[in-house]
This record gives sequence, C-alpha cells and structure tokens, in this order.
Amino acid sequence: MRSSSAQLVAAAGAVGAALIAGLQIGNVGKLAEEPVLLGAALLAFVTAMAVVGTTVRRASRVLVVSRTTISDLLREELKRRARDRSIALTAESDLADPDMPWVLDQIAGNREWLLPDHASAGDLYTAYEEARKAAELAVGPVTAGAAEDLAELSRRVNTVCAFARSELSRRAYKRLSETVTGWPGRVFTAAVISFAVAVSWPVPQPPAVTAAYRLDVLLTGQPAALRKAGLPAECLSGTRLTGVALDGTLTAPVVVTEATTATVGKVESKCSAARFTVTEEVGIPMPYIAPK
Repeated sequence: MRSSSAQLVAAAGAVGAALIAGLQIGNVGKLAEEPVLLGAALLAFVTAMAVVGTTVRRASRVLVVSRTTISDLLREELKRRARDRSIALTAESDLADPDMPWVLDQIAGNREWLLPDHASAGDLYTAYEEARKAAELAVGPVTAGAAEDLAELSRRVNTVCAFARSELSRRAYKRLSETVTGWPGRVFTAAVISFAVAVSWPVPQPPAVTAAYRLDVLLTGQPAALRKAGLPAECLSGTRLTGVALDGTLTAPVVVTEATTATVGKVESKCSAARFTVTEEVGIPMPYIAPK
C-alpha cells in the first residue's frame, strides 16, 4: 500500500512538472490576443495542478500515518462522552486525527475479537492498568496466572492500537484511490486535455513579410517608445517616414527607413536612417506614396 502510494506521488509530481513545462514552452504567448482560449488554458492548468496537489497530499497521509497510541483512543472516547453529555472540552482535545471517531466506530464493529471481555478501549486499558499495579504492589513473586493475565491484557492493548493504525492507513489509501479513479481523476483528465487543446489551438497570425517592399511609416508613439525603437530624440511623433519592409509581419514589419526632415506642427523633425520594428507603440505601417 505504501509502495503504491509512493509511486502515485512520483507520478503526480511528474505530471505536475510536465504541465509546468508545457506552460513554459507551449504557445501560451500566442493566446494573449485570444482571452477565451487563454482563460480556458489557465483554468485547466490551475484545476490540474489542484488535483495533483490533492493527490500528493492524500498519498502523503498514507505514507506518514501518525502513530496511534492507546492515549489517542482514550482521548477520543473522552471527547465522545463529553459530547453526549454536552460538556465543553479544551481546545487541546481537538488536535487528534479527524478520522479518530471513525476508528472508534470500527473498533466497536470488531469488538467480538478486539474487545471480547470489555466494553471499550478505555475499559481494556483500565483493566490493564489495574493488573499492572497489582503486579507491582504484590508481595513476593507474581503468580504465573497473574503474569499471564497481564501479558494478555498488554497484547490486547497493542492489538487495538495496531488495528487503529491499520484502519487509518486503509481509510487514507481509500481516499487516495478515489482521487485517482473517482471524479477528481476524471476532472484531472479533462483539465489536461483542455490545457493541451487550448495551447495548441490554431490562432490566426498576421501574414509574414516574404519579400521586401516599399512602405511609409507614420510615427504615432510617445517619445519614450520612439527612443526605445532606436529613433533619435529629434525624430518626432507625427513624422511620415519612407522605407523598406524586410522582415516581421504585415502588421508589424521590420523596416529600414530613410533619413527624413519634416515639419510636425511648427517643430522641425529630424529622423536619421534607422532599422526598427513598427509595433503599435511606435507607429502605423502605410502604403508607399511616391513623392510628387
């Protein structure tokens, strides 16, 4: 059971790593202009990672089930009796495993062989403590019968604790199995498929520049955007440049422009020859108009 859980943890971790790698190397960037696809991809990714996290958490519960002692069982029996009598206990009593009430029900259902002579784990432990103290206070050597009774009570206490631990492990493994084979597993499969479809969905792209052609570029960007594109400070927004598109796309071509001097408003704009990409922040590519 623990070996299977360890394998599931490794598998879940591998799937999570694959999803993260797919998010990094996939075509997620192309979905920036497709909000529906981008939202679907992110939702599928988050859903899949949530199921992976749930699987790892539940598998960890199987691998590291806390050691159950007779004190844990006695504490839970005390809480149950207090609830039946509407008695409030301290917050410390709520620190036990949340599955302990279920474990007590399992012990009660198997009382015939776990507690054949006692009503509860508390009664068994009381009998054990009485036998142990009687053996300690006995004058002279303990009789064989008393020693045998004490050993039998000790064995039954250990058996009850071992049964409680095994039931906690079995319940944790059942939850883990339901995560893989139940609705979380189906949700995970759907999320992975949706993520793969969303990031690979064909998104229309502007036609690429396949041959050089002449064009005009109307600068519309802010001074900082023009400087970032490589244009000089004297080159002002509103200037119409003439150049040649060499690469990029028809909507964002990489151009080489000629040196131009023009008047923008009442200010002279001096643009030296430059090579830059005509993005939306820089300007607008326009059909070439030959000078008259």
